Amino acid sequence: MTYVMLHAVCYVQATPSLPQPQISTIPTLPQPQMPTIPNIPNMPKVSLPPLPSMPTMPTIPNFPTTLPNIAFFAPPPSK
Repeated sequence: MTYVMLHAVCYVQATPSLPQPQISTIPTLPQPQMPTIPNIPNMPKVSLPPLPSMPTMPTIPNFPTTLPNIAFFAPPPSK
């Protein structure tokens, strides 16, 4: 069984190289999406109603309270 485990590890190492090639293709994806923007022009009218909801943004102040939680992560590194 141990021999199989070692063989699996080698296979996993080979997989990391595969993800890299795919990443290079991602940059090309953004371009295809751009053409869809022309269809959005009709959508802007629908997006206008959501704007009134923007005032809810003041809820952002709640995020600052989450910052203190990050401090807990800092103490461990100090050790």
